[in-house]
Amino acid sequence: MEQLQMQEHGSIKVEPVSLEDAYDRNYKPGLFLQVRNWIEDKTESLCGIDEHFGRVGSVYSKIAGFEF
Repeated sequence: MEQLQMQEHGSIKVEPVSLEDAYDRNYKPGLFLQVRNWIEDKTESLCGIDEHFGRVGSVYSKIAGFEF
């Protein structure tokens, strides 16, 4: 997995940045919290079906090279 690093302006020293990313290292990034929120019925941060459908048409179809 990639690691975030920081380099001060004008310096050649590169230092790792500590992140709270245990869930992302142990599971597919983002999946653990998404599933936990769904199980706990905290769905305000989750994408609804209408929003997802809109994204399919506007984003994913461009990636795939077709219109939806």
